[in-house]
Amino acid sequence: MSPTRLLAQPDAVRAHDEWLTWLSVERRVSRHTLAAYRRDLSFFFRFLAEHLGGPAGLGELRGLRAADFRGFMAARAQAGTVAASNARALSVLRNFFRWLDRHEREAGEESPLGLILCESAGEEQVELLQLGARGIRVATYLTELPPKRVLEQKLRTVA
Repeated sequence: MSPTRLLAQPDAVRAHDEWLTWLSVERRVSRHTLAAYRRDLSFFFRFLAEHLGGPAGLGELRGLRAADFRGFMAARAQAGTVAASNARALSVLRNFFRWLDRHEREAGEESPLGLILCESAGEEQVELLQLGARGIRVATYLTELPPKRVLEQKLRTVA
């Protein structure tokens, strides 16, 4: 279904294509929306290939952590992507990972993280939530680390 080859392992390409088909058939999204979603996910997989040292498959997607998503957002920020596009990209990832959770999760496997970008008072935040759970953890998204003493203080309040 994708006009260009997705930089991913075959199992992830299959899941990607099935997800796009599901969006088209079940959700009836427009071809323009599909094209935008395809671009956002393609950028994510290109980032992962560089970040992980090779094309990602479903196994690598299962192993992603919040830091990997923060790295993706930092890469988008470095590329000069505007906040609205970042919000859409995170919405695409959230949708894709929810689809993976429903259709690709193996027996005994935990749900993946879902992501939502929130923008309020000029601050971007990334919500990290466990799919299917009620508890929501919120983390402020930073493109640069704060001074060491500020970071240590924040870590002490969380622990």
